[in-house]
Amino acid sequence: SAAGRALLRREHEEGHLLAVHTGTRGSHESHLHLASAAVARSLDDAKADIAEIAGAAPRLVGAPFWAYDQATLAAYERAGLDMLLTDLSARDGVVWGFNVSLRKRSNLGGQLERLRQQAAQGRLPALDGTLPVVVTFHDVNSHTARSLAEYLRILVEEAQAQGLRLAPKPFYDARDDLERAAQLRAFQTTRTQQDASYNPALSLSTVSR
Repeated sequence: SAAGRALLRREHEEGHLLAVHTGTRGSHESHLHLASAAVARSLDDAKADIAEIAGAAPRLVGAPFWAYDQATLAAYERAGLDMLLTDLSARDGVVWGFNVSLRKRSNLGGQLERLRQQAAQGRLPALDGTLPVVVTFHDVNSHTARSLAEYLRILVEEAQAQGLRLAPKPFYDARDDLERAAQLRAFQTTRTQQDASYNPALSLSTVSR
């Protein structure tokens, strides 16, 4: 839509990194439920929309509902896209009757605990001495949009409370740095931290949908 393109243009001009979520028209459909030709058309449409604004085709895709199979991954590969999932989620993609979240802290804190265990086991890849962490919010959720500063503060406070050492700059604020971190975390091959003695800090990269 014209409004959607205007929003993408504003995001790009403000320094955000644009990526594909879905290019289906008028609906938010799982790629698992679409014919292969429809998935390909959706990805091509989305890439074209973003390339027109950003000057280059995107390299990343976030699968709708994080639902995928081997056929989905093959479609992304043919489209030249790597799939980016998430480590932490605000769980705000669906509004259940009233638009408010009473469990921001406990929800993110519980997920950070699982992330801490993964980091301790060397299961997160490092970039420039940090472990990039992907956090997903749905900014079309009006409560999330109003509360984003609170969400980010909770992330920092809960990480510190659990003994997770944050990078001096806990959130990426440069598009090139963010893209490098996102590409590292994208689903390509299984990566492991080779040096168990290496203890990088966390940097939280946020994804808005």
